[in-house]
Amino acid sequence: MQNLKRKCTASYQDKVVKQLESIPDRTLAWSKFDDDMIRKYYPTKGSFIAEVLGKSRNAVQKRASILGVKIKRGDGN
Repeated sequence: MQNLKRKCTASYQDKVVKQLESIPDRTLAWSKFDDDMIRKYYPTKGSFIAEVLGKSRNAVQKRASILGVKIKRGDGN
């Protein structure tokens, strides 16, 4: 319990806040260009376009879903 009290000091809290504020924001807005590239290439390339766009594959998949863009599946031929 004593360790928890030490971490609740004002100096510790200031240190934590400064460290957290120094971390860059991970949330990057989607540009019109990003959306256009997803609409054009996601149906055939899938989330592999993520690296080129500088996004995670999960982020591209989610954005494609929001935009209503789906991967084209082959017809088996």
